[in-house]
Amino acid sequence: MVGSHADITKRKQAEQALFDSEHRLRLVVHNAPVIFFVLDAAGMILLADGHALDQFGSAPAAWIGHSVFAVFKDYPALLHDIRRALAGDLSRTEVRLGQTTFETAFSPYRDDGGRIDGLIVVAVDTTERTRAQARIRAALKEKDVLLREIFHRVKNNLQVIVSLLALQSREIADPSVRTFFTESADRVRVMALVHELLYRSSDLARIPFDNYLRQLIENLERQMGNPAVTLEKELAPVTLGLETAIPCGLIVNELRVNVFKHAFPAGRGGVAKIVLERDADATIRIVVADTGVGLPADFAPDRVASLGWRLIVGLVNQIDGKIAVSPCNPTRIELRFADDNREAGRYQDALQ
Repeated sequence: MVGSHADITKRKQAEQALFDSEHRLRLVVHNAPVIFFVLDAAGMILLADGHALDQFGSAPAAWIGHSVFAVFKDYPALLHDIRRALAGDLSRTEVRLGQTTFETAFSPYRDDGGRIDGLIVVAVDTTERTRAQARIRAALKEKDVLLREIFHRVKNNLQVIVSLLALQSREIADPSVRTFFTESADRVRVMALVHELLYRSSDLARIPFDNYLRQLIENLERQMGNPAVTLEKELAPVTLGLETAIPCGLIVNELRVNVFKHAFPAGRGGVAKIVLERDADATIRIVVADTGVGLPADFAPDRVASLGWRLIVGLVNQIDGKIAVSPCNPTRIELRFADDNREAGRYQDALQ
């Protein structure tokens, strides 16, 4: 009798390690909150597993060997996506099965010739995330409606103040005092226009300031226009938030009133121009210029006692801007300030 002995310890250890590895992989796949399929090129289910399959009321193993098109015949949208994935036209989509939403990834595997030989499908249950997103969208819509209503009511209240000032001014005999009321009403109207545009805007954080200036200038022309004066506008697309738009609107209002009232006395003609643009460094620049009588050579905005110029200086400081004045030939007043998008950030914080 001839016998032989071989040490198979290492082989047994390797087999045990492989078994343990496969067992762990099966545990992960089976208990993961996903659906995991492997299909062949015809849609036959070669492997089905995943904890999320429990909701369909049958063991995943019972599906193996069946066509995915028969198993999920009640879900035509899913089958359409699988056909596209088998054709190589789709890699990721969202699928709804009953009351559950899945984010689904398709990964084709190919034969040696590069042809699609089957499909790996992994679907992650995202139902709670989808519901949370829906709740967030509903909350944002509710706050959006609320903010629009606030802007609308503020605008209406400001219009009431304008009307009250106009009614009161009719009772005043002194023209100079009446002018004070009219100018105050104009300033309130400037603020009301910002709130009206915000109410109508798709973006509640910012308004198209070029459109705002266009309306503001047209209103002033109707009130104080001089047929002998040609008004030119160069308004580039610029958006500003509420806290910047209102001070800028008031500044432009004061400057335009000065032009109409003082630059062209006694029917004098000429050209008035307003420019709005954004420089390459994101600085906003507003220029108001005219060919009228000009300002004194030593003119300095911070040394003028009039209410209008005091307002201008205070509002420029409020937006951290700078103002430069060229007194004549032509008169040119330039306002520069940085658009730091503060209001948009505050609006986003309010929605959280």
